[in-house]
Amino acid sequence: MRFGHDLESIFTLIYTWMTVEVTGQHLAPVVHAIDSEDCKRIREFHPKLYDPPELGAAIIEQIRILSEEGEEIGPLANPHQPH
Repeated sequence: MRFGHDLESIFTLIYTWMTVEVTGQHLAPVVHAIDSEDCKRIREFHPKLYDPPELGAAIIEQIRILSEEGEEIGPLANPHQPH
């Protein structure tokens, strides 16, 4: 995993077959939860679906899944559409 400690606004999960790039705000708690294996899932914050978080809380603004060649694999499931 790569994490920008200074701004806490981006981290990257690196696998042999893909890379997951996560951007947002105050992401250190998310990174620590992943490192300690306490994180079961991550999801983007959508203001139309969720109440605003507390000031200073971690917010994931975008999750991009990239192939091992660096090309975007595709959008995640649309949270606005029913499953």
